[in-house]
Amino acid sequence: MEQNNDAQFNRVLKKHFLLRMNQKDVAESEEISTATVSRIINKAIDMGYVTYSLNVEVESVMYLEEEIKQKFDLDYVSVTHVDIEDAGLIANDVSNMAAKYLNRIIRNGDIIGVSWGNTLSKIADNLIPMETKNVTVIGLNGGVSKNTKSTGAEVIVQKFANNYEGTGYILPFPSFVDSQEIVNVIRQDSQMVELFFLIEHANILLFSVGALKDDSVLIQSGYVTTEQYAKLRLQGFVGDICSRYFKEDGSYLNDQLYQRVIGINLEELKSKDHKICIVTDEQKAHGLYGALKGGYVSSLFVDELTARALLDIDRQGEKEG
Repeated sequence: MEQNNDAQFNRVLKKHFLLRMNQKDVAESEEISTATVSRIINKAIDMGYVTYSLNVEVESVMYLEEEIKQKFDLDYVSVTHVDIEDAGLIANDVSNMAAKYLNRIIRNGDIIGVSWGNTLSKIADNLIPMETKNVTVIGLNGGVSKNTKSTGAEVIVQKFANNYEGTGYILPFPSFVDSQEIVNVIRQDSQMVELFFLIEHANILLFSVGALKDDSVLIQSGYVTTEQYAKLRLQGFVGDICSRYFKEDGSYLNDQLYQRVIGINLEELKSKDHKICIVTDEQKAHGLYGALKGGYVSSLFVDELTARALLDIDRQGEKEG
């Protein structure tokens, strides 16, 4: 009986997706109801037997791109038009644009630094294969979770390395450790010296901006608590890049929290040739504004909703100024 069900399952999928029969015709040919056909199709999609690849051009909003580029003195800006307000679709479209840009600028021998999180994971899934030589990929901040939830850092780095036929490395420590003294000891380790050498010489960086929200990846990964985030917000902090927190004017405090981070610092980040920031959430607009004011971004990839929220913050700042 199980074999018959499996055989029918396969026939329904082949008839619908390969022979392009509609659900009613499939149901009649199999002597089952259209509801059963629909359930089989949905089950196949949920189980990953059926995947979709939609090759349509992503539209840009050019006047927003130009306004943001001029206001924040950026090298390159991509603002993706939003036709359906779905977070997954928006992230996918923006990631596709970032992946195309990366392939335009990457050269043999480049060292690519990448952060981790949901946005970078989406970009890693949308990379466009390209043959290169001697490309190295390095994680920009510690990628080991403090709880059972994975940060995904190793997977992201490996996908970038595989895509460019290169070699990938992560920082095998948490983003935060207990003290600056521990940071100093770690950085003196011979193997870590080599990894930080790669970060120092990375010429292309890809990262997103984290918002101080209670559903933050940093909270989910066990690095900070909701109480700590509430305190940071009261102090005027609006976001982070690679676990380094900053305020809306781009300034930061070289305090204990800042010194406990394993990874690139903000001043080092500013010195890079290509600082590529990708944001697909308008709730991160204040954090993005701070990143732009701090000079931590040279190329920006955002969706239309985030772009408009960003410009609203800028106009409000001009009025108050």
